[in-house]
Amino acid sequence: MALHLNLDRDSRVYLSLSCDDCATRFACYDDACYSFPSLRTEAILAGWDVGIRPEHAACCPSCLRQSSVRAPQSPAVHRTTAQP
Repeated sequence: MALHLNLDRDSRVYLSLSCDDCATRFACYDDACYSFPSLRTEAILAGWDVGIRPEHAACCPSCLRQSSVRAPQSPAVHRTTAQP
């Protein structure tokens, strides 16, 4: 899970994200940090890849660039046998 609950100085819960690959944190300090859809929108605008639900993975821009630079892996070969 990439979503974290934090307390601000007024003891209100605000949200932040962390990258599932490198644990880099993303937080915004305006009203967007109090709801997941708003935080997700801000993160996407900042270049993050964030799932549509809080339990989905999040990936920072740096890890996204690294994964796009890596050579694609060959797909696994799946063999099936026909049943008589």
